[in-house]
Amino acid sequence: MEYAAVEYSYDSFHLKIFPAGKKKFVNWDEASATIINGCLKFFPLKPEHANEPLLVSYEDAGEYNIEPLHLKETVRYKCEITSNLQATFNLDFKNGHNKFLKREKDDENGLTFQFINYLGRTSLSFGQNYELPFEIVPNKISYKEDYVNLTNAIAEECSALLLDYSSPTTHSFSHNFNERHNTALEQFIFLRQFCYVENLEGLFGSIKRNPDRKLVSENELKPFGTGVISQSFFTNPFSYAKEWNDLGDDLYLPSKIATIHKYDVFDTPANRFLKFALNEFLEVCECIKQHVDPKSVYFGEAMSLKDRLEEILQDPLFDDVMDMTIMPSSNQVLEKREGYAQIYNAFFMMDLALKLDWKGKEDVYSGEAKNIALLYEYWLFFELRKIIKSIEGCRLIDVDDDTKSFVTDNDGLTIVLQQGVKSVEHFEVNDLKVNLYYNYTFYPKDFEQTKYEGSYSRPFRPDYTIAIFPNYFQNEHDAIEAAEVRYIHFDAKYRLDTLTQFINKEIVNRDIDGEINKEINDEKNDSVTNTYKRGDLLKMHTYNDAIRRTVGSYVLYPGTTNITGKKRFSVYEEILPGVGAFALRPGDENTGENTLKTFIQEVITFCENPASRIARTGYFEKMISESPSEGQNPVPSSNTDAELFMLGFLRNDYHDWLIENHLIPLSADDNQYVSSERGIYFYYHAIRDGSVYPLHRNISKAKYFCARCRNDFGRSTDVTMFGVDPWMAEIESTELISAENLAIRLREMNNGDGFVSRSAHSAEYYYLVHLKNIQPASFSQDSFLPADSGNLAISAYSPKIVKRVR
Repeated sequence: MEYAAVEYSYDSFHLKIFPAGKKKFVNWDEASATIINGCLKFFPLKPEHANEPLLVSYEDAGEYNIEPLHLKETVRYKCEITSNLQATFNLDFKNGHNKFLKREKDDENGLTFQFINYLGRTSLSFGQNYELPFEIVPNKISYKEDYVNLTNAIAEECSALLLDYSSPTTHSFSHNFNERHNTALEQFIFLRQFCYVENLEGLFGSIKRNPDRKLVSENELKPFGTGVISQSFFTNPFSYAKEWNDLGDDLYLPSKIATIHKYDVFDTPANRFLKFALNEFLEVCECIKQHVDPKSVYFGEAMSLKDRLEEILQDPLFDDVMDMTIMPSSNQVLEKREGYAQIYNAFFMMDLALKLDWKGKEDVYSGEAKNIALLYEYWLFFELRKIIKSIEGCRLIDVDDDTKSFVTDNDGLTIVLQQGVKSVEHFEVNDLKVNLYYNYTFYPKDFEQTKYEGSYSRPFRPDYTIAIFPNYFQNEHDAIEAAEVRYIHFDAKYRLDTLTQFINKEIVNRDIDGEINKEINDEKNDSVTNTYKRGDLLKMHTYNDAIRRTVGSYVLYPGTTNITGKKRFSVYEEILPGVGAFALRPGDENTGENTLKTFIQEVITFCENPASRIARTGYFEKMISESPSEGQNPVPSSNTDAELFMLGFLRNDYHDWLIENHLIPLSADDNQYVSSERGIYFYYHAIRDGSVYPLHRNISKAKYFCARCRNDFGRSTDVTMFGVDPWMAEIESTELISAENLAIRLREMNNGDGFVSRSAHSAEYYYLVHLKNIQPASFSQDSFLPADSGNLAISAYSPKIVKRVR
């Protein structure tokens, strides 16, 4: 129930809690109060303020370890205490130093407080022995329902994982009973998926209607003629008959003879296993009783299940069933018959739970704050994994890299899903590899040290990152170096429950100053209260801008409204690059799953399309990012290819000067040239008449240089027509330099007695290539091939990239 305020009355004092600044809206009339548990009074709003939000609620959910009194996160509350005693109560919180708590003490008996980014139990303490526990819950989201649904959904996904990695035919049933109390909770989580109380009753009902049985035949002495004579009598009549009568003429008949008596018994391998499994379930419940907090979410369920198990085990069905001595395998009853099959599967899953180690489960299932927001975050990873895996043509692959795999099956099954720990699952879809990451951090240091990694400002850690790249790369690192990776990020926002919290549709459609100003003011307020509204959209833009190779960033929130069609925001009319949000809610995930699956399928298909705007933009972006900037200190390339040569045109006057000063060989046998330690330069147009000259995409990968002189390349695309000088050099580095600075650098060559052009340089900017280790070389017309299609059709003023034929 929702209320406006609550009063906690005990002994001779009264503690009131109400939203700050709303005291006058509350109807404090005692007659209007709802009394719960004798000491809690809940007050409604005054009739004239009925439209005000209700920010205090009561919902009894003790079986889920959730306090019944609920206050809302991010809301400022005021508490006041009154007493007929002359006493100071010193209002404070049990976790008063919690970083999520903002509090202002009005006086010894008054306090204003607000919890931000915190969900879970807390406690207000006052006096020496008084304490009022309550739960901080999010606005407009079913806290209890989501907790139960998320817990169940994650256990279900873990069960599916276990089934993927094991099967009843290969499973080894082994127990360490001394350690059972350490795994009882995990076992119970899996057990309850299949054998909660109501389900167990239905399963046992199915078993009782059609129990496994075997027909037993035994001999029974009965008066002659009253039953079917046993076959044993004909093989040994004197042992299976009594009271023989002499009828004369050597004829004798028994008065009693062995007859066949047939009846059903329930002492079968299937029923022995059933008895064994139910006792195992009972033992798990006993461990919960002994080792789990009675306020735990599972304690009440375990006790209910325990009571029902004890009743079932007293059923006459088990009166003559012996203890199991051998685990039945390939038993058709256990595998197929209704009731038996489900319990067999439940036992199997419970036993596998002994081998499951989930790194991170303590973060959400232990401690005072249940952290449902983190639980939702974990669940979404399972959902994304399931969605990608369900795409047609998708398969899981093994990749040997440094990142922890989401699932490992060494010495049992380990799920690496823990906040702050990077983990990954590898897939292959058609001609692409798809890596799904949890908590992939993009660092500025990677941005500084590489060309295609990291964030250029601050470290960013999206909750989930999907990396997509061609499958001809052995791993993602190789694809990153080739600038062929595209990232799509997702962030979980548990507090969002409607699309209007994420973005105001009217503000998108209308540029009205008043509304825009209001939105900006709201953003400033959100920065204080962290309510995750408009700021989420801004953060998605930040990911797109700051993290290299990012093409889309999206919010995942537990609502029922999805952004589809025109309401998903894209730069172009194409699906990427863009931002947006998707609703995905536990317990009602089918609609959200389908929408998100469709989107991810479209993204994968889009990434295969070389004609998309983003693919074409990436082509030139890679070319530009690998070219130098003006004033940049030349750095040797770390991504060179020994087979690639830069074939450059040396202008005639510059070539003549190099020959005259013996800085390059005249022939392949020339040993008279001066091998300068400082090397020489090659230069070509970068910007001329305000136009940027195009470059070959792989120009930065060329490791060696060779020259052509006398005749420019023109528009020729026939590499065999190019005459090449008889020498080669290693490419040390490349700079972007102005025409003025180029002239200076050329004059500094040859110990200051350098080259001075006979005519002014015609371009405003040049690329200056530093060449070293010049050596004679012999090249013929068939020494080179084009490096790839189209490279010879680029501007005549640009060098060509060719591949040497060995």
